[in-house]
Amino acid sequence: MFAQVKLMISGKFAEFHKKLGTNEDLEFRVRTAVKALEDVLPLDVQCECKDSQVSSNLRKEADRLFFEEKGNLVSLLQAWEFYSKSIALAESSSRELPLAYANRSAILYNLKKYEQCVRDINRALELNYPDTLKANLLRRKAKCLKLLGKPEAEDVCEEAKRWLQNIKLNDKNKEQLEHKIQTATQITELPKVEDISSKKSLLKFKRHERISCASDAIDLKYDEANGRHTVANRDINVGEILVFEKPYALLLKPERIYTHCSHCFIRAWDSIPCPNCIHAMYCSTKCRDKAWEQYHDIECPIKGYFLSLTMNDLAPFSLKLAILAVREAGGIDKLRQQLKEVDSCTDPLTKGFSEENIYRSDIYKPLYCLESHKDKRWLQEVVSMTMNVAVILYFVFTLTSFFGETTSKSLEALSDNEDAIFIGKLIAHHYMIIQVNDHEINEIDHNGCNHSLGAVVFPFSSLLNHSCNPNATRIPVIGEDNSIQQIIIAQHPIKKGSQIYDDYGFDFAMENASIEKRKELCNKYYFTCECLACKENWPKLNDLPSIFSFSLGKERKTEVKKAVNKTWKYGKSISFADVNRLDAESKDVLKTLAQAVTILYKCSSQPSKEFYHRKMLPPDQILSILKLDGLVEEIKNKNDCKQRVQITLQAIEKMLPLDVKCEQKDSKESKALRNEADTFFVKRKGDNKALFKALQMYTKSIALAENSSTELAQAYANRSAILFNLDKLEECIRDIDRALELSYPDHLKANLLRRKAKCLKLLDKTDFDKVCEEARQWLENMTVSDEKKEKLESKIVYINKELGTKSQLEQNEDLQKITLPEIIRNETIPSASDAISIKYTNVFGRHLVASRDIDVGEILVIEKPYASVLSSPNIYTHCSQCFKRTWDSIPCDKCIYAMYCSEKCRSEAWQQYHDIECSIKGYLIGLRMNDLSGLSLKLAILAVRESGSIRKLRKKIRKIDNCEDYLMKSISEDGIYHSDEYRPFYSLVTHEQNRKRYDLLALSLNTAITLYYLFSFTSFLGDNTMKDLSALYENEDAMFLGKLIAKHHMQLELNDHQFNEVYNGENIKIGSVIGSVTSLLNHSCNPNVGRCSRLQDSVLQQVIIALHPIKEGSQILDDYGCNFAFTLKSERDKYIERFFFKCNCIACKDIWPLFEDLPSILSIITDKEKKVEVARAIIRSKKHHNTITELRVNKHPGDKETILSNLIDSIKIVFEATSKPNREYIELIQLFCQAFVLIHGNFFELH
Repeated sequence: MFAQVKLMISGKFAEFHKKLGTNEDLEFRVRTAVKALEDVLPLDVQCECKDSQVSSNLRKEADRLFFEEKGNLVSLLQAWEFYSKSIALAESSSRELPLAYANRSAILYNLKKYEQCVRDINRALELNYPDTLKANLLRRKAKCLKLLGKPEAEDVCEEAKRWLQNIKLNDKNKEQLEHKIQTATQITELPKVEDISSKKSLLKFKRHERISCASDAIDLKYDEANGRHTVANRDINVGEILVFEKPYALLLKPERIYTHCSHCFIRAWDSIPCPNCIHAMYCSTKCRDKAWEQYHDIECPIKGYFLSLTMNDLAPFSLKLAILAVREAGGIDKLRQQLKEVDSCTDPLTKGFSEENIYRSDIYKPLYCLESHKDKRWLQEVVSMTMNVAVILYFVFTLTSFFGETTSKSLEALSDNEDAIFIGKLIAHHYMIIQVNDHEINEIDHNGCNHSLGAVVFPFSSLLNHSCNPNATRIPVIGEDNSIQQIIIAQHPIKKGSQIYDDYGFDFAMENASIEKRKELCNKYYFTCECLACKENWPKLNDLPSIFSFSLGKERKTEVKKAVNKTWKYGKSISFADVNRLDAESKDVLKTLAQAVTILYKCSSQPSKEFYHRKMLPPDQILSILKLDGLVEEIKNKNDCKQRVQITLQAIEKMLPLDVKCEQKDSKESKALRNEADTFFVKRKGDNKALFKALQMYTKSIALAENSSTELAQAYANRSAILFNLDKLEECIRDIDRALELSYPDHLKANLLRRKAKCLKLLDKTDFDKVCEEARQWLENMTVSDEKKEKLESKIVYINKELGTKSQLEQNEDLQKITLPEIIRNETIPSASDAISIKYTNVFGRHLVASRDIDVGEILVIEKPYASVLSSPNIYTHCSQCFKRTWDSIPCDKCIYAMYCSEKCRSEAWQQYHDIECSIKGYLIGLRMNDLSGLSLKLAILAVRESGSIRKLRKKIRKIDNCEDYLMKSISEDGIYHSDEYRPFYSLVTHEQNRKRYDLLALSLNTAITLYYLFSFTSFLGDNTMKDLSALYENEDAMFLGKLIAKHHMQLELNDHQFNEVYNGENIKIGSVIGSVTSLLNHSCNPNVGRCSRLQDSVLQQVIIALHPIKEGSQILDDYGCNFAFTLKSERDKYIERFFFKCNCIACKDIWPLFEDLPSILSIITDKEKKVEVARAIIRSKKHHNTITELRVNKHPGDKETILSNLIDSIKIVFEATSKPNREYIELIQLFCQAFVLIHGNFFELH
């Protein structure tokens, strides 16, 4: 582009442009461009070279970052990159090179990269590292060797002492250093862990006889419409691996040069430089030597010029391919001859095949034969490309010997050099091929985010054509030789003869895949997409219909429901820290998902939400999980939590610091989100659901805005407009006041005050006129046109004269909950009724029983949870402390992951737990840990705060553990079961002894990662400024808390409950809660009680209500999510396994049928009078169906308590008529539960 601009300046560009248009021959165009350089040269570009002074400056900047922000991981990584660039810039024999190696070793030590640290130290010592500094450097080496369990650590310590004797230091400094050397080998050796990266690949498939990188399930075909493409030669199942291919060539992005190996793309912690240039770093001498032999000897002297000219990656990549091709052929002449033979082949299918008639993607010919679309390109494209090619040729010709030793380096000699023009033509050919065939290789962090490392070419994979609804997907993997490779895996069932399709960047179901973007993508690749998704304009994922809305038939519907339920847990919990939920023990994760996709695909050809949810699960993450066998074997026999955590920390240490995105306050991001919400608001102003979405966007904008910033004020002000349109007038006023208290722009205040005055008038507040007057005063100071002033003035006048007030009914139209019936409190269980008591047996453990006969509808428990955690998707809609739906929420001052309904809730949260979780919550969310991980930590914080300190908590727990009476473990010294204290929760079961080894691994991973962040970013475990991981291993408080967090996680898996909100008629989970009394309820598939989530005066409550009459002495039973009437027996058995028991309820013993197969009660009862009574009860209850709908939309004018009373009477009549299961009884129970939740529960309706 630089050369093209210079040609324009010279006035010769039009002539050059015209000349290229007269002849489409590529050789002619390259030669013409070379000659045109005469009007461009000299290019006057700088090429950054080795420079010890610049190296020294970079090293010093890295030193500053390291010492000033030692505990900051981001700063450590930045310093590491600066040191690496300092190493690249240092001249080979300079003093700077050993200093840069030595200083980088300090970063590597702090990043726990001990082996890499030792290598850097050795490099520094092999060079002229100053004698005066060797003692301290050898001390660091000794520490690493000790941590790695190397016996030579002691010898290195002795060597450090010898060097110390030769240093001229004052006695005090010498004593300090001598003490550090003496204690260097006294640190605890890290536990040994098998290197799980060396495990053999799980990817195996039967190879094709003629396509070395492909499965025998596919063939290569050719036709005019599709070109060369791949098809299935047999039916292919979901999950089958179709291609396993190494790239022919790779090119690292310039911004990754100092972080990754230029040859193999691996992250290079202790990289070594090219001795001649600063634009290539390598992970090892092996990679450096290979690169030099294959291509870097040519690109080395010229690569810097390309970067200075800001050429895109296509230009140097095209040259690299030409160099590789020449080296592979054995010379330019031999390559020219080979390509003549390829060009003479008339069969488009086998063109580029090897002499053995095999498609080999590891040789150049297949790449050369890829589609370039040269005949479809605009002339402007060709002009830009040929100028780039000419510049490349100029540098190769003048600065390298690639075209042989030539006496003349003139442009004339270049344009007459046939080898050069041939290579130029080849580079141009590559340029066009790469544009439509290269792929990005991404590095996936623990947040699931892709970071591009560079471009690669996979010749065979490039033959896959595009569909917006692809049946295959690509996954980059690391091969057994640590090389970058790619697999292609089937994600639909593929019929024999069908084409294999990939997508070129946009799957129709993706959120950002608009029709316009898909068309733009197709234009880039010179084709028109005619897939079914484009033809029928399929909606995006969130707008797809549910498969259950299709006509499936009873059997198919049951099959689909089973498949969906079986895989739902994977969609919720696929992440590095959720291995236990993937059942990797039996190696059937991929198989389970593949079977589900197959069933959904078979049952309906129409696109459905369920199908695409399961198709889009990230298989690369599942594959990485299945490689954890080594770690599992290491920890499986460790009964001690401390050992398991230490081993796991050692295993993940190679990945530390974790590359996890943690969103911070960012006014720029806040503004962008606010602008997006503005646009959304203006376009869809009358749509309440759209307004609700805009409200969430404004709320997140408020969370992102920095404290006291203009952005925060504007976000509050703009959200007030949404609140006004949603008739949330008091909330609107609060947001306006917040905006005005901050730095809200003066020129906008008049309009904002006008809105406040409208709210006050509608609320019939007398001070609205004062606000109107204030609005007029600000209006006078505004510098706007008279027309706009008059318009705004008239709006203010309208408030005074014409705007009415809202009626009292309108102002109080929110759903008013009826007070719960009073219960007689249990003297020993304050959150329970006197109708129940706690018992213990070896079979049932601690459980609840009826201490008297209990009637249907009796409230048995009203319990405030000991702890709760809001689900991540609800952060910007609900209060993080009390779960109340918030319209005008306020943010945490420090993080973006907590919003509150009031200052009271914000202050309470900070005092109780959020001051600790605040700085690490974003990382846990970034790692996609499930809600239980955050709640496990929160419980530990609450327990410590309740006890007064970790030491006091340890003492209290020791006392509980020593209690031999299992029932009394949870009872306080005053003989009361206090569910608002930690003790009852601590005593809940964990079933640790029954857990599978992968379960233990997941617990260890969760605990280790949580402890790592707790240790690194908070002072909860003490003020450790060094943040040395070895100090974490030895920190008894940390290991105690780790054990506690792991225990909490196991307890929560068995005992946590959803806290729900009825939202537009659906029961939606908004968070998880744990209550010590409600956790004592055992399971039955035919339960006698039900639960209700309730918010009373901003206090969370779990309400337990009797659904059946319960006899004295009978156990109180809940269902854990699998009621017999709606879940098959086999599915119930599978589901209950996670709770480590087998259900023996009567519904399971007698194998009661599903709801649709239950008999009518009228067919069971024989007594005529009883039948009439039951029929009347059923008829009365059915009248309540419409009543329930009126309740849902808050339009029922009658006595809501009467509704419940009538339903209870009907349940009693039907229950007493027969003990046999029947359809009507189940309907009555469901209707009663629904009515109870709508009257007493947590409810929200958006019209």
